[in-house]
Amino acid sequence: NFPPNPLSRRAHRSSQAVSRRHGHKLPRGCKGNACMLRTSAKVQIVCALRYTSCALHPSAPGAMRGNFCSKVDPMTQLHQSPAVFAGISTFLESITQLQLQAESEASLREVLVSASRVMSERTALALHKTHAGDRAAAGADAAIAMQLLATHSPTAPPQSELRSCLASAAQDVACLQSFFSYLETSSFGPRPPPCTLDQSEWIAGMISAAHEIGRHATNRAACGDAAAVTRATAAVSELHAELIAFDFRNGPLRKAFDSLKYVLRSLEQIAYELSLFPPPQAKPTDALSADTAHTADTADTAADTAADAADALPPLDVAALTAAREAMEAQDAAREEAIKRCRDAQKLAKH
Repeated sequence: NFPPNPLSRRAHRSSQAVSRRHGHKLPRGCKGNACMLRTSAKVQIVCALRYTSCALHPSAPGAMRGNFCSKVDPMTQLHQSPAVFAGISTFLESITQLQLQAESEASLREVLVSASRVMSERTALALHKTHAGDRAAAGADAAIAMQLLATHSPTAPPQSELRSCLASAAQDVACLQSFFSYLETSSFGPRPPPCTLDQSEWIAGMISAAHEIGRHATNRAACGDAAAVTRATAAVSELHAELIAFDFRNGPLRKAFDSLKYVLRSLEQIAYELSLFPPPQAKPTDALSADTAHTADTADTAADTAADAADALPPLDVAALTAAREAMEAQDAAREEAIKRCRDAQKLAKH
């Protein structure tokens, strides 16, 4: 009953010869069936497998079968030899501690993600209400978002692993702060404390605030307020000029910075159109009394004084931006040096 393949037939004969050489009698019904064997190594493997199958066959001798079939349970041997796993208790304690730490971190992440979601919702509502003209309600929503950021920032400080849970919401809060500062002083305001916002979040917030300033200027242009468009154009232009000196590489800040030029182009286009078609000025009528005219003149004078005071403030905190740029350049240089050292070590390992 040999297989049709001559190689398999040769392997069958070799295995029989090995079994006879070692004095092992092949039990009845145990036949080799190796197919497509092309190397001597495969022939040896077939011989070993044939010997094992013969040893485990019920008709094989007991001494031969005892080499492969143990009457003792392996788990019983492990319990009878605890010295082999002397450090198992310490290892299990470490695993338990790691499990507790992972569960604590997971619960903390859930709290931070929930707070981040609330902050994003409140900042979006505050911006919408501000553009709609309801500054009081917008201020209430902004206060809630800022309070949440101040509460959870110590738990997830900047440059920490947990900061990723609050990074997006922190940028939204920075945008809201810069936009509110612009509405009050026509400037982006000073840099927030580093413990609350890092430099990347602050810069991203100012870029987002520039988009909100563009929306605000567009709404004011629809009302014929050319001065608001001029102030917005000046603020966004100066921000764009300062950020050109940064080397953002190919990161999220690079994409945000690239979008800033479109805001500036839109504001310049609106200012140009308003210069071509200036809005009509309201002319005083005979029905306007002297007291009303005096009140209107007083209001205009107060508005001009506030505008002059706002124009006196610098639109940007240039010193803080310069410090942020230098810090980012130092980080980039340190990262490149670390990468270079790793590559040098890899080259030395190859040689």
